[in-house]
Amino acid sequence: MCDFAADADAARQLLVGRVLTVERVRQLNAKDYFYQMLKDNPEMLKIYPGIENELLKGAIDCHIHAYPDFVNRSQDMIQIAIDASKAGMRALAFKDHWNVSANAAFLAQRHIDYLVEKGELTHRVEIYGGAGTCLGMNPEAIRIALQYPNFKMIWFPTFTSLGFWRGAGHPEKGGVRLVSDSGEVLPEVVQITSKNCCRSPKKRANSASGRRSIILCWNSTNFCWMK
Repeated sequence: MCDFAADADAARQLLVGRVLTVERVRQLNAKDYFYQMLKDNPEMLKIYPGIENELLKGAIDCHIHAYPDFVNRSQDMIQIAIDASKAGMRALAFKDHWNVSANAAFLAQRHIDYLVEKGELTHRVEIYGGAGTCLGMNPEAIRIALQYPNFKMIWFPTFTSLGFWRGAGHPEKGGVRLVSDSGEVLPEVVQITSKNCCRSPKKRANSASGRRSIILCWNSTNFCWMK
């Protein structure tokens, strides 16, 4: 959860002109947004058997929690990847609240590629992971994590964020922050989302482009999807 959900000025420093406007983010987080979306798009209510197969073809799921994890999950990465491959999905991105998930994603990708090579699967799904900041905003840790293969995401804190503890009724626990008391985005947050951190040394040397695309959803987990 993001601790600047109600702070438009802080949000503008990260969002406006990059991905979404503040007004659009507020609209997406409105309590009645889902029902309004159904009202405005009646075609969405026309559900029929087999529609899930059509929707999954070429789809990208960028928010999956799978085993191994700190809690039990119904499927592990490889099981999900096989199902996604059979469904014709384009890509998966696995998340982990506490650890880097890119390393396990790399191994899952190797297994999928092996099954495709053997002819047991006919479609190759791409598998990615990333790293979070639940243990603190540490630009150096993120810079190192970016050197892992199959790395595609950086997500902001969830269970340890200031917003989480406030929402849980325990503001005294503090939590990982994204902004200062005055509403300014913290330097380490800016550094994590900047080109100087979000690139391995090799990529920094070979590219002069700016910041990577950032998607912020402050009623859930904030994450950075890197092109």
